[in-house]
Parts: sequence; structure tokens; C-alpha cells
Amino acid sequence: MDKSIIKSIGKSLLFSLIWTIIFCIIAWIITYFTKYNLEDVLFVEGIFIVILGLSVTVKSDSSGLSLRGLGQSNAQYLASFNLEITRKVNDNLKGNSATMFRYSFNGIILIIAGLLCIMVSFII
Repeated sequence: MDKSIIKSIGKSLLFSLIWTIIFCIIAWIITYFTKYNLEDVLFVEGIFIVILGLSVTVKSDSSGLSLRGLGQSNAQYLASFNLEITRKVNDNLKGNSATMFRYSFNGIILIIAGLLCIMVSFII
């Protein structure tokens, strides 16, 4: 396996474990102030996080930008302009320290964290 793939999988598992611990602490706080069982709160929380992770992974390209120049003689110029702006925004985010924070909200990480919460609720 490639070293970068192993590093990426390791980061994903680490962030998933961190999110699972955070969700377990939130579940414990909820059970402290309410009459619900910890297992039930973790299970519902896990399902909610899995659904949230699935909705985060759905990605689409905004068609509103490309429809702006439809029917004009400079439609290709506007499409190229929009792609260039998108590329520059992505290049600025790569070197930013917020990239790690943004990576921690990856949909796959949230799905794994939700599944781990569900597994913890069955173990308890």
C-alpha cells in the first residue's frame, strides 16, 4: 500500500475515535440531566451522526454559475472564469491551517464515528 493511503486511513480513524469520544461525553451529559439510558442516547446519537455523515458526503456542482452565461456569446469564457475561481479557492484552502479542521468534518469520518457510537451502545 502507498504510504499516503495508510497515513490518510490513520488520520481518519484517529478523528473518528476523537468524535466518538466527544459524542460519548455528550451522551453522558444528556443522561445526567434526563432520565434516558446511556445506551439509548448513544444509539440514537449514532444513527443521527450516520445520517449527518451521509448527507455531508453528497456533493454536487452548482449549476447556477454555469447557467448564468447560457445563451450568450461568452458562455465558454464565463465557465472558464468560474472554474478558475474555484481552483484558486481550493489552492488557498490547501495551505491553510483550517484544512485539518475541515478534514475532521469529512462525511466518512462522521459515518465511522456514528457506527462506533452504535457499537459502543451495544457493548454497554
